Amino acid sequence: SDFGADSGFAGSIDEFRIYNYTLSESEIYGNTLAGPDSLTSDPADIFRWTPAAGGTYAFNNAGGQNNWDHTGSFPDATGASATMVGNLTGNQTINLNTTATLGNLTIGDADGSHGFLIAPGTGGVLEMKASTGLNASFTQSSTSGSNEISAPLLLSSNTELANTSSTATLTL
Repeated sequence: SDFGADSGFAGSIDEFRIYNYTLSESEIYGNTLAGPDSLTSDPADIFRWTPAAGGTYAFNNAGGQNNWDHTGSFPDATGASATMVGNLTGNQTINLNTTATLGNLTIGDADGSHGFLIAPGTGGVLEMKASTGLNASFTQSSTSGSNEISAPLLLSSNTELANTSSTATLTL
């Protein structure tokens, strides 16, 4: 280092990146596998929820809905990452309508005024299944309002559950 106060560091930095959001475990793992010249080994496995208005939506885009940032598809694979965080303008009910397999799920409203209800819909199940050697994770964001998962929950991997909100409940 050229800075005298930290002269004890005698190494180099291979990679340095700044993100405007917290990376999920699968994103970090994907970046590690991809190496320094790529952001992830499989960007198709990272999905972001797009609706902000209150109402009822289909997780699996049933009925021609397009609720994810990947046009026409939805997260449903071992190790897939779903981020359902945004500034909601009303409460949302999300009907799974299928078995949805995820490695990581993060949910929450940016200002804590609204919440998500993840319901089975037509026979839906939420399966948490991480890639080999990893734990699945389910996180309620720190700014979130209360959220509920009323759909059956299948834990096919060790699953870390974190409610990082100090004021909102997470009901399973």
